[in-house]
Parts: sequence; structure tokens; C-alpha cells
Amino acid sequence: MTGEGWHNWGQPDREQTSRYEEYGSSGPGACPEGRVVWSRQLTAEEAAQYRILSVLDGWHPEGY
Repeated sequence: MTGEGWHNWGQPDREQTSRYEEYGSSGPGACPEGRVVWSRQLTAEEAAQYRILSVLDGWHPEGY
């Protein structure tokens, strides 16, 4: 398994305008060391900044 994770759909300029980040992936398919060079692994501190209310601009789905 290569673990690339993402594809630019034949448009390399998308690598400059999109962020492909992940944190704590594990298990048989994880393979973070095999990701595309324009992706990055978040630190625990960086990942802690992602909260549903900030990502969704204050909206929160009912029941979660």
C-alpha cells in the first residue's frame, strides 16, 4: 500500500490552494510516511485547534 492519500486530479496548481492535513492516523491503511509530498501531519497542538464550532463557523449539528 502506498498511502498517498490524495490526488490533485491532474491539476498541480491545486497543491498550492488546498490543505491536506491529518492527525493520528493509525491502523493497517494509515501509512502516513507514504503520503503525497504536499500533505502534512498535524502536531497534537495543531490538531487541538480544530473544533467543530470553529470549523463550521459556529454551527453545530443537532444531537452531537
